[in-house]
Amino acid sequence: MKKYKCIICELIYDEELGMPDEGILPGTTMTATEGVVVYSNIQDALDAHPSVVVMGGEQIYRDCLPFADELIISHVNMSFPDADSYFPDIDSMFVQDGECIQDGSPYFVSYKYTKQQGENHGIQIQSEQP
Repeated sequence: MKKYKCIICELIYDEELGMPDEGILPGTTMTATEGVVVYSNIQDALDAHPSVVVMGGEQIYRDCLPFADELIISHVNMSFPDADSYFPDIDSMFVQDGECIQDGSPYFVSYKYTKQQGENHGIQIQSEQP
């Protein structure tokens, strides 16, 4: 029996334990779960689905950032002193495309960023960033 970790929400699925509360009996394999497609890495997932939107936690953003062509980042005008996860630095890899695309004042503003150079992969990453 195998264990799987969702690259989007970081849920860990253990085939041996199943998820009885969700109706998945112990011993149910991923391949036996209707509607579930498993990829062993991001590149395989992109080969199968060339244009995707990624919404996740810090690690999924970090893993997908090198493949991203476009970012939509919401800058949240609040402080979270106990936060332990942050959107990765994008440095000079991306450039902000002009004006604010969504103004949720006074709480947030969203901007679009486009990759400066390199190969395009068809990924759009959406994030809320303090």
